[in-house]
Amino acid sequence: MVEKRWKTVTYCLALLSMNLRVVPGLVAWIVCSIPSPACGPFFPDTVLDQPQASLGVPPFSYLSGLAKLAGRKSPGDSGNEEDSLEVQIPLEVEELQDLWRASGVAQPEIDARVKHYEAVRKDMLGRVLDVGLMEFRTKADVPLELTEHPLGADFPSDVADYTEGARLHGLGKTEEARAIWKAILERPAMDRHLRSVWAAWMLAKTSASLPECLSWYERVEIEAAGGATDVLGLAGAAKSWRAARLEDPIEGIRLFFEAYRQGKDSAARDLRSLVSRLLEERNPATLALAAGDPILRSLINLEIQASLEGTLDAPLDASEVDDEPSQPPAEWLAALEAHAPLPMADGSRIAWALYSNGRFPEAKHWLDLSAKDDPLSLWLQAKFDLRSGHLDAANDHLSKAIQALSAEQAWPPLSPSEGLRWYAEASQIEGAALGRLLADAGMVALAREDYFQALGSLLQGGYDADAAYVAESVLSTDELIRFVRLHAPLWKEHVPVAPKGNEEEPLEDEIPRKPIDPAGALAGGLGDWYPTMGSDNRLRWQLARRLAREGKLNDAREFMPPDLLLLWDHYVKVDAARRVEKSEAAIAALTWRLARLHRHWGAELFSSDTAPDSGIYEWSFSSADFGKLRIQTEGWSSYWDEDAIYKPSEFAAYQPIPAITSEELRRIASHPMPNPNRFHYRYVAADLAWEAARHLPDNDPSLAPLYNTAGQWLAARDPMAADRFYQAMVKRCKLTEMGQAADKKRWFIQDAEPLEELPGMPEGAIPAAIPEE
Repeated sequence: MVEKRWKTVTYCLALLSMNLRVVPGLVAWIVCSIPSPACGPFFPDTVLDQPQASLGVPPFSYLSGLAKLAGRKSPGDSGNEEDSLEVQIPLEVEELQDLWRASGVAQPEIDARVKHYEAVRKDMLGRVLDVGLMEFRTKADVPLELTEHPLGADFPSDVADYTEGARLHGLGKTEEARAIWKAILERPAMDRHLRSVWAAWMLAKTSASLPECLSWYERVEIEAAGGATDVLGLAGAAKSWRAARLEDPIEGIRLFFEAYRQGKDSAARDLRSLVSRLLEERNPATLALAAGDPILRSLINLEIQASLEGTLDAPLDASEVDDEPSQPPAEWLAALEAHAPLPMADGSRIAWALYSNGRFPEAKHWLDLSAKDDPLSLWLQAKFDLRSGHLDAANDHLSKAIQALSAEQAWPPLSPSEGLRWYAEASQIEGAALGRLLADAGMVALAREDYFQALGSLLQGGYDADAAYVAESVLSTDELIRFVRLHAPLWKEHVPVAPKGNEEEPLEDEIPRKPIDPAGALAGGLGDWYPTMGSDNRLRWQLARRLAREGKLNDAREFMPPDLLLLWDHYVKVDAARRVEKSEAAIAALTWRLARLHRHWGAELFSSDTAPDSGIYEWSFSSADFGKLRIQTEGWSSYWDEDAIYKPSEFAAYQPIPAITSEELRRIASHPMPNPNRFHYRYVAADLAWEAARHLPDNDPSLAPLYNTAGQWLAARDPMAADRFYQAMVKRCKLTEMGQAADKKRWFIQDAEPLEELPGMPEGAIPAAIPEE
């Protein structure tokens, strides 16, 4: 691309020898065009601009897989970790409120008790310094401003007594506190069920010896199993503390998994570390035992899939995750073949791991040993189908995988962004994996010339840029109308979205959203308005702009965002009026009005979401030109270098899979943009301005301001295209002050006020302003 740009520069220099007036704009263009390394924003992934994206390995979340095995919510949902003690208070309060309500206590009295309880607990928990295996240090040297027995007779006796013990421990009187906690555990079960788990927990934390400590942790689990309440998940945490002291890795893994199952989120880190250690030791006897145990086998296979695919949310520090995936231990593979029942329920994890490592024959072998109806097996089988060129089989396997996954869980597909490679929640990565499954289905559908299915899958998967390419360049206009009327028949009401990055900003539904007033739309800046988009609304808007570009103005109205309807109606009215007007001045005024509407609202009314206008990125960044990429019939061109065409004979990795069909290429050629330049609507605006100028006489007072204003719409990005306005200004306006000034400057007058309306506008052409509410 650099070479191509310098070829253009050489051409421009030749032009300069004939016309030195374009120098200022050309210099600006050259400076802006020279590429330089930069750290850009993170965009959602795309697939149709890559030759073999269909063969890729999807994002994978270790934590999400672990949560499924444990039958619990993904990490981050419980908040029961010891390093954030005060977050447990709402859980404690909720339990007490339920108890009091069931006992018939009036709500005002409950509110008063809760207020007192919260104050006591915040005072106590705010004093905690460290929590360890046998440690619960507090600020004992700082006076504790709590009265003796801070919770009175209004509270359950075990709650009140436990809190008194906590107060004594905070004062450094730990032995007195332990005596109270032991006494709680000697009560009948129904008289201790609210705080027996807590009492045993604190006895473990304040033990003088390790054997005593571990025995109290076991008591925590016994109390919870016996029916005592455990809103804080202390039983799971107790298991985790015990597991950390065990020599037997098998038993440690079991305990850590149980701890995680019971809500101890941090057990995932310890669990993964212990499983990794077991694999590194490669002890045949231990591996054989693990291979025959359903839970241990699943945990180890999960770890292998995660480590080989480069899990994105591993409970390890980033420095601990290797850039390159490791190899699965041969000893574990041998143990599985010898001791695991076939077909293996989660054998697809091994197959995926080997596939991601490029060991395709071995991956296929393990896939054959796996359960055939497992969604991961079906998905991977589709990859092998594509490698063999079996599109129908791939489509069938992907359809079954989608059906199975969408039925077994919440269905939150999304397109992963580059940011996921830095950090993401497990739920985000899970959504990204589901999104990639739908993207794979969309690529296969496109190759099978099932364009409605391709568009639907890409949209549902969150691959908006790829979907926009299908909508704008592959489907005919009539096909897109049918699809929209079938799948997005109405504009959907706005759903509030939380702000990103700044919690002080209002939710989007709190931002005033008024229809654009045509009367003032061209006065001053554009403001911060933009319509809020969901995928269905965006698709409708894409269709509206496509119809507008094709001149089907009346048809476009049905699909325009409600906020733009008044402005669109005004545009259509002005366009119709100029076509029947006889007065030269009126034609000029109406055409100039249209030109300004194109310049200032062309993005919202006429732009493409893909190249050249890149509306998919809110017009701020260039998107890949899918059409140019996919039209390479002998290979593939990387979008950052249009001159680099890789032929399959030279680089097999650049051969498109699935193959791009001749029908897709024919359709691309059938739907050209009116202008290939980025922000094409500015060029349309310039053409309209040129037309308006034709209806004004030479040296008209408005002519030079018109040329000066319209020329600068293009001058910064395309000085050669803008030069015709400069040339016309100095020739047709030579008797005007601005024309003479431009001739002297050899370019546009940049500090001149832009031209607004031309005289001669027909009465009523510009509607009255909408009254302020």
